[in-house]
Amino acid sequence: MTLVDALIAQDRAGIAIVADAASASVDELVARGMDPDRAEQLCGAAEVFFGPVRNKAAQAACVAAARDNEHRLDTLAYIARSSRSLDTDTDRWHYRQTLCETQGDMRRVINRAKALKKQLKPPAPRVPKASVTFHDQGWSTVHITGRTTDVLPVYRAANNDPQAWLNDTRSAGDASLTTVLNMDIGDFAQWRMREDGDGEIEVQLTNGEWLTGAQLVNRKLHASGYIALISATDGPVNLYPVRLERHASGKLRALMSADGTTCAWPGCNQPADFSEAHHIKEWAKGGATEIGNMCWLCTYHNRQNGRPKRGRMQRVGGQIMWQSPKGYLSPRGTRHTDPTRRHARLAHTPATGPPG
Repeated sequence: MTLVDALIAQDRAGIAIVADAASASVDELVARGMDPDRAEQLCGAAEVFFGPVRNKAAQAACVAAARDNEHRLDTLAYIARSSRSLDTDTDRWHYRQTLCETQGDMRRVINRAKALKKQLKPPAPRVPKASVTFHDQGWSTVHITGRTTDVLPVYRAANNDPQAWLNDTRSAGDASLTTVLNMDIGDFAQWRMREDGDGEIEVQLTNGEWLTGAQLVNRKLHASGYIALISATDGPVNLYPVRLERHASGKLRALMSADGTTCAWPGCNQPADFSEAHHIKEWAKGGATEIGNMCWLCTYHNRQNGRPKRGRMQRVGGQIMWQSPKGYLSPRGTRHTDPTRRHARLAHTPATGPPG
């Protein structure tokens, strides 16, 4: 047997190794030549899986499952260690047994553990709070948690020159908002791009007449607002798409809020104001800078999109989706076919006919 073969056999015998150490202490294992951190890892696992416990049935189930799935020592030590943060003995044994019954390597066990922790010990609701971290040489850092609409103006005011903000103004900054109303075009016959190439669209009314998008909305909002025309099948319709340029214009970025106001990657909540306008079909591969090919991604996830084992963004049926490496689709953007949302949009739709 080679050393590699011995290592493979050792990995598959993780629970047997833990059982063999059940009667030993950390000091005894160190005295026999084991590294102290390895000895603590082994004894910690032995205490959970072979020590005296009240729930012996659950402990026996864990041992049997760990043996069947051939979990290695590192995995068993992780299960034992990570279970300690749960509050009740029932939850801890449910957590341990579920992970021991999970087939696969340590990465898969860890992913299952994270999901299970959220179920058994959901995070406490966020509340406004402030804290300070003191550094050396007279420096400190203030951490503030609050509603995004309250925190962002302060951040914007202080971001460019924090020292000047601390010494002089300490103002809240500009908290003005841009209004974007969504107006459904599902009840109109069809829409098309104008042939003159000016980037405008035309919508056909039920009476057969064609109007430009600007005529349809009739400039009913203030100059600081926009109306986004939404198609149930296509999603947001670009009223004023940029020409073939790589970077999204201000109007296009405003229209993108009809699909979502944060990074579209699963689990990421970075606001759109701090995210990048991502091309679903890459610009380098001919993807156009238009609403049907855009979504919000933070800088990190914009770089991860399309990489092996990371997934990528798609638009399916007018809705932004995240596609897993195996092809599974997870909805991430607004579902424009949702009857409740559509009813709200139709409330903004004027009667058919030319605007007055």
